[in-house]
Amino acid sequence: MDILHKKGKDNIVADALSRKDEEVQVYVVSMVIPEFLDEIRTEYAKNAQVCSIIENINQYPKFEWKNDLLWYKG
Repeated sequence: MDILHKKGKDNIVADALSRKDEEVQVYVVSMVIPEFLDEIRTEYAKNAQVCSIIENINQYPKFEWKNDLLWYKG
């Protein structure tokens, strides 16, 4: 995972907030998305057998397809 830092005026949001006269509450939500998940999605999209399983996932009651990933129910 890379954390990118923007200096000074390159980060216009932080720059604008730092210039405010009044007190400002800032809420930040972040989510880590491992890069390997993108690699997995790319690879199974290339695999005809995997695509067939995804299309027929309802035949496998203990599995579900959610958020572009195969999940084991329970």
